[in-house]
Amino acid sequence: MKILLAHCDFAPASLALLNLKSYASADPVLKERLQTRIVGGTPHDDPEHTIASIVTAAKEMQPDVIGFSIYIWSRFRLYEASRQVRMLFPNVPIIWGGPDVSDEAYAQELLAEHPSVDIIVRDEGERTFAHLCHHFLGTGKPLSDITGISFRDRATGSLQGTPNVQYLDNLDDIPSLLDLPEVEAMIDQIPVFALETFRGCYMGCAYCYWGGTTRRSFSMERVFSDLGRILSHKNIKKIWFFDSMFGYKKAVAKELLRFIVANKAPDQSVTFFPNLDFLDEELCSLMKQAGVYIEAGIQTTNEDAYEYLNRKWDKKFLDSKIPLLKKYGLHANAQQLILGLPGDHIEGFRSSVDYAFHTKPEAIQIFPFSVLPATGYWKRRAEFQVKYEGQYRIVYHSTTFPEDDMVIGGLIMVGTKWYERYPGMAQQLVSLLKIRPSYLFERMGRIFMKEVWQLEDTPSSRPLVRKRLLCQAFEVEDVNRLDLELLRAALNREVEDPALRAAADELLRLQSYLNCDELLDARILPEERITAAMQDWSRHPARSPVLEASFNAFDTGSVESLADLSRRIQFVAHPVQTPKDFFGKDLTRYRIIILGEPHHPSRFRDLIGSHAQ
Repeated sequence: MKILLAHCDFAPASLALLNLKSYASADPVLKERLQTRIVGGTPHDDPEHTIASIVTAAKEMQPDVIGFSIYIWSRFRLYEASRQVRMLFPNVPIIWGGPDVSDEAYAQELLAEHPSVDIIVRDEGERTFAHLCHHFLGTGKPLSDITGISFRDRATGSLQGTPNVQYLDNLDDIPSLLDLPEVEAMIDQIPVFALETFRGCYMGCAYCYWGGTTRRSFSMERVFSDLGRILSHKNIKKIWFFDSMFGYKKAVAKELLRFIVANKAPDQSVTFFPNLDFLDEELCSLMKQAGVYIEAGIQTTNEDAYEYLNRKWDKKFLDSKIPLLKKYGLHANAQQLILGLPGDHIEGFRSSVDYAFHTKPEAIQIFPFSVLPATGYWKRRAEFQVKYEGQYRIVYHSTTFPEDDMVIGGLIMVGTKWYERYPGMAQQLVSLLKIRPSYLFERMGRIFMKEVWQLEDTPSSRPLVRKRLLCQAFEVEDVNRLDLELLRAALNREVEDPALRAAADELLRLQSYLNCDELLDARILPEERITAAMQDWSRHPARSPVLEASFNAFDTGSVESLADLSRRIQFVAHPVQTPKDFFGKDLTRYRIIILGEPHHPSRFRDLIGSHAQ
């Protein structure tokens, strides 16, 4: 039996579909009788290209069964691919699965709206997929006896559903994906790889599909085996743990980090969501050694939003954990927030943005609230009077976050996209101008909307403004226009004091060095430490010459009055290696060594030597 499986994922391969195939291959009958092909694309591809590749594969394969793995970012194009495939193959069963179709009531709605689909697999799919394969081979149960599905009775046209599936108790029952021919064919060419070590989450957050599911893990032997094999491929530079949080248990998280430290190459990095409940001195030390790229989903710091969020990590909890990260030279490389949560409001959102900013991340990633099927908020969407639009079901109005405030939040989000390109510049500028970060970001957003998009927010243009700001409408050329010229335009409008304007110009001149990973001041630190740092600088092939700045532009606390803006310093710098995110962002960060005031005798003159400018 020939089965075509289609997807559209951010990762190079679909973990979900590879898991289906791998689990089915453990069944001797299915291994012998199934011929499976996986086809798809990424959300960055033109939708028509993705659809055409699926249709072409179907024509070539002439499948007996066709399956689609549907997420919120792929649903529209896969709906259309299903429709086109149905026209070509009117009698071939079409199956949908994936997080976006897992709500039982919504699955019935989808069957009613989309006559092209016959069966929807709700929730975890490996066991259900194997049962469906046996059904179509004639060696299994009738559909009415297969748990975890909603389906269309072909004889009567009625829509039916079965009880929820029982989760796999032992995830090791899914053989390693690394042994599949599809993975063996690509693993020597791809730079990134995703790994799943457990399923479920104990948090139960109302916005999230992971919440509330039973937690189950792969064995440590299996995880170490797969992780070691992945790390052995030196072309793979980034590994993303596709788990709700890193580490099934605290002891497991530590074991994984020790393994990573012992086995990864210097230019390999890992990305995960840390479990802040696990943080202690040892774990932070291991995270530092492993060079982890940390994505922290704080989502909000608004107490009013926590009431509905069903999340145990409130601001008080965050305040207790962030100092521990700082102690070990760690920070959340990416702080993630949600714009428009029920119970939140614009002032609460501003405060959350400001809080995230002051943790000094490399990125503040704001996600407009997207109401996802099978989540707590989905079930209460009528109560919160939620209005949403677009493929991502982006919410633009709710009882506590009306449309006007969502637009303001969208403007702030534009500014945080600029921040992601120039985090060091933003940190120094906010300190220099003594303004709220969210205010700077909003001003950047307003200038961007007017100068780049050439849009004004009026009643007639509001639908377009709303969609451009909230509905994932940023193109590559938009991001490229979030540049220093945009900042100059904002400064020209907002800053009148000549001394502050001159200081801002100095920040612009030094902007690349402002992404400072470590700041060492030779005027106050022990000589041994500075001597070692200067020796590292003198040996570094990309070291800077000795440079001057009109004031200490690297320390946000150094400017307490306008007089501090005239205290010139000399410094040297060199790039340092820092973790990279899963999507390939590579922000060059520097170690800065402040030598002192110009013309002041330096104790490092021998090391500086001919490197002086």
